[in-house]
Amino acid sequence: MTHSFQTAAAALLADQRDRLPDLSGVTVLVPHHHVRAPFVAALRGEVGDGRVFLPPRLLTLPALAALHGQGDASGPDNRRLVDLYGFLAGIEWLDEAAL
Repeated sequence: MTHSFQTAAAALLADQRDRLPDLSGVTVLVPHHHVRAPFVAALRGEVGDGRVFLPPRLLTLPALAALHGQGDASGPDNRRLVDLYGFLAGIEWLDEAAL
C-alpha cells in the first residue's frame, strides 16, 4: 500500500513541482480521510531534503461535492450529475470518452 502512496505523490510532484513549497492550491481527491497522513508522508519523502512545504488539500468526493454544491443537495439526481460532469470537464481530469 505504501508503494501506491509513493507513486501518487511522485505523480503529483511531476505535475505540480513548480508550485513548491506551496501546494495548498492543489486539490487531491482521496477515497477517505484515513489516507491523509500516509499520503502526506509519501509526499514529504518525494519532496526530500527535509524541505518544508504546504501540502495540497485532500478531499473526499462528498467533501468536494459539498464545496462545489449549489446549496440544496436534495435536488434532482440529473441536476447533480450535470453539475458533477461540468465540474470534472472543467478541470480536465478525465478525457471526453471517460466522462
